[in-house]
Amino acid sequence: VSVAHATSEADVIAQLPDTTTVTDSEGGVHQVALNWSVPGYDRLTPGAYTAEGAFLLPQGVTQSSPLTPLTVEAQIEVREPVTMTTPVLGGNAKVGGTLTLTVSAPSDATLTYQWFRGTRYLSTVQGTSYTLQAADANQDISVKVTAARAGDASLVKYSNHVIVADQITVQAKSLPATAAVGDTVALTLAHTPTDASRSIQWFRGTAAIAGATGLSYTLTAADSGQDLVAKITLSKTGYDPVTHYSTHLLVSGPPAPSVKSATLAPAGAHPGGTLTVALDYTPSTANVTYQWYQGISLLRSNNQPVTSAAYTLTSADIGKDLVVKVTVTADGFAPIVRYTNHVIVTPAG
Repeated sequence: VSVAHATSEADVIAQLPDTTTVTDSEGGVHQVALNWSVPGYDRLTPGAYTAEGAFLLPQGVTQSSPLTPLTVEAQIEVREPVTMTTPVLGGNAKVGGTLTLTVSAPSDATLTYQWFRGTRYLSTVQGTSYTLQAADANQDISVKVTAARAGDASLVKYSNHVIVADQITVQAKSLPATAAVGDTVALTLAHTPTDASRSIQWFRGTAAIAGATGLSYTLTAADSGQDLVAKITLSKTGYDPVTHYSTHLLVSGPPAPSVKSATLAPAGAHPGGTLTVALDYTPSTANVTYQWYQGISLLRSNNQPVTSAAYTLTSADIGKDLVVKVTVTADGFAPIVRYTNHVIVTPAG
């Protein structure tokens, strides 16, 4: 007889026959009642056990010599219990994300799943994965798993609980389409929940504007002709943080001048050679002036300061340290001053 794990001894005995037949020495057949016991039986320990059924001789039948044992035996097998691993629920716990349940059981067991939102049973979800819906936001998701096998008691386990992050939604995040230097522009921002924490950073092109972290910003000369945008990060406990960018603002006016590099090439730095300032700047319409120096003194040619982008060296320049001061200007903006690298003039050959 094969019985499920944890079957009581009384239930095991109930599955054994109540009677058996014995045959006497003269060929007579008699039915006798059996009184069963299962020595050493442990319902929680799988394995084989021997059941013993004792009986009394029927009336008129005497014991033989040598004595005949007045018992019969039956083999009992307690099966292994149904098992499964602890269910683990994980994944992307935000609306639109997918939660996946990891659990396993022996191949002869059948697993069924019941998903819960809080205490509400989600009857339409029956597999090991679930894509989170808007109704799941800020809710507790868990799974009840049942392992079943024919003839055995089912095993039930529960997964861990996962809290689904709520979503912060943004209804407005706009800047004016255009504005001029000196204007104070405001970021129109609306979001739910309204008490979410805000972190704002204004950008000029791709560069963050130092100190520009509020809902409004006063345009400076450096913003002229530039494209401005605000980066907005919203957060709140229990919600998934979100980052948005505002609409773009084009500041009217010419772009502010800038200088990337001013270089004086050392090649040909001997009498008769020409040194030229290589200048990388914007905009191309900006005004550029040059002032050459010999050491800390103005460099002169024919008693006049040298103010061109190029200069032809003379023997008087041998051993001298030459450098050029470059000034870039544009209307409405502060001048930008840069100095080139220094070049030492050497004798020819």
